[in-house]
Amino acid sequence: NLNLLLDYYRKLFWRFSTFKSRQTLESKFEPLLWQQMQKASDASLKSSYYHAWLSTALSSKAIHKMVELWKGKLKIKGLPLSERDMTTLSYQLAVRRNGNMAREIPSDVLQQQLKRVKDPDRKAQMAYTIPALSSDSAVRDHFFYALRNPVNREHQAWVSTALDYLNHPLRAKSSEKFITSALDLLPEVQRTGDVFFPKSWLDASLSGYNSESAANLIRDYLAKNPDLNQKLRQKVLQSADPVFRAATILQGKKQAN
Repeated sequence: NLNLLLDYYRKLFWRFSTFKSRQTLESKFEPLLWQQMQKASDASLKSSYYHAWLSTALSSKAIHKMVELWKGKLKIKGLPLSERDMTTLSYQLAVRRNGNMAREIPSDVLQQQLKRVKDPDRKAQMAYTIPALSSDSAVRDHFFYALRNPVNREHQAWVSTALDYLNHPLRAKSSEKFITSALDLLPEVQRTGDVFFPKSWLDASLSGYNSESAANLIRDYLAKNPDLNQKLRQKVLQSADPVFRAATILQGKKQAN
């Protein structure tokens, strides 16, 4: 139940909140999640609170904690962070390297973390993912358009993770341009991937968006492709449903204000 509620919170925070309301939510819930994590006696509960905190922390105080955790100067009692956890932490720091949030975050956080990783498979996956997290938009562009080559989509789990960060809500304005191309590639993704890959491709490609402009890009694609395989169309509609709902809700709030 706790994990379900925390997942609802993450979705509310990123998908159904404006920038202003997100700041209000963060100011209330960031310290609460950290406090509950510290108080929890069970390691699994600590982990649940930690991951919810990590995925939504935006304040300067929270960023400082994230950096101190990554540097090993701050420890969470009863919750040792594994190599996988530290890699995820570096990803979360990298995606926050914009605006005022970038000041304390090391510019080479990903490269430093890559050197720390010992597991060869995890190291290879991180090397693959790093361009999708680059603060340089040209590097991110190159990563995405390289996915047109099926060779670069062979590790499907890696692709989904990288796309999720590429389309992170904090990068939504610069990454919205990828939506149409990602949808255009869908039949090819189905042809060359396994049966579950098209849905994970769509979920990752649309996960960071809640704007009317993003919703319109999806509607335009569907209107221009009436002959799209029916099963693929249904998958698009399923993955796009939260985008449509969020855009409608947030547009209504703007009009009300």
